[in-house]
Amino acid sequence: MELNLNRYLSEEETIQHLDGNPLNNDLSNLTILNRSEHSKTDAIRVNDVILTCQWCNKNFLVKGSKLRQRLRSDRNSNSFCSKQCSGKYGQSVQIGNPRLNKVKIERTYYIERDNSNIINEEQNIGETLTGNTEA
Repeated sequence: MELNLNRYLSEEETIQHLDGNPLNNDLSNLTILNRSEHSKTDAIRVNDVILTCQWCNKNFLVKGSKLRQRLRSDRNSNSFCSKQCSGKYGQSVQIGNPRLNKVKIERTYYIERDNSNIINEEQNIGETLTGNTEA
């Protein structure tokens, strides 16, 4: 890619494979991307999940980034929509009512492929292959 651009990539640039296949090095499949954006696009993320509250039966959304907290092994239950419902359940258990079973939550994953932050190849970033630097 550097030969095609006739310049070196800067420290903040990296190459992104548009189709996600690192073996496909065709120039039409390669583009320049900022390192921070590249790491965001290649990160494996957890999908959001809709759960039903075990106390009030209301459906609620759990963000994928918060799902790990709900799946911790030291938690007795994982599917209350609010602190209020969790507190009512805790009070119910304290007066002798049976505990609820922990709900099994299946995690699904995705990789976010967003090409909107691609650096335009016409931008003159970095050092040219001849050793000249742009000021």
